[in-house]
Amino acid sequence: MWRTTFDGMNYGQGAAIGVIMLLAVAVLIIPYLVYSMRTEAEI
Repeated sequence: MWRTTFDGMNYGQGAAIGVIMLLAVAVLIIPYLVYSMRTEAEI
């Protein structure tokens, strides 16, 4: 991502890579947070 954005001067493509990375992490984190909140509510 860094090379594409800053070294290659492709800011649009770098931003798109960043958004895809954010969504990929969100797909993993959101179910964990939901599970964690449900377990805390039961205690």
